Amino acid sequence: MIQFSKSVIINRPLEDVFEYSVDPANTHAWMDDTPEHTHNGAMEVGSTGRRIVKLMGLKLGGNYEITAFNRPYKYCFKPITGPLHADVCQSYEEVDGGTRFTYAVELEGRGFYKVLEWLINMEGTSTLEKELKKLKGILES
Repeated sequence: MIQFSKSVIINRPLEDVFEYSVDPANTHAWMDDTPEHTHNGAMEVGSTGRRIVKLMGLKLGGNYEITAFNRPYKYCFKPITGPLHADVCQSYEEVDGGTRFTYAVELEGRGFYKVLEWLINMEGTSTLEKELKKLKGILES
């Protein structure tokens, strides 16, 4: 199992950062590795959607389920199909002048992907850092 997380301070109110970053319509704007993200119905615990990510040149993912949703402080989900078992959490904390946004991933590969966990960790950490900088730029512009 691998774990990685990154945080960024965004000079915008907590609610603005939360609403923008959890909206599936905005995902592709700040997450280059996520070409597809849709959701079925209301954003709430137990609801589902579809999320595809690009990893090491491959498109992976599938259906996911929201496991935690506490507006505007936390949004977590996990894949319910696909070759990777993961828990992904976005957390939000009010800080002086803005919001600390943290994106955390716990991931375990299955089958062939188990062998590649170390590479997934390196690529995921690097990609996440770029994506958080992009999100900050979008929300502060």
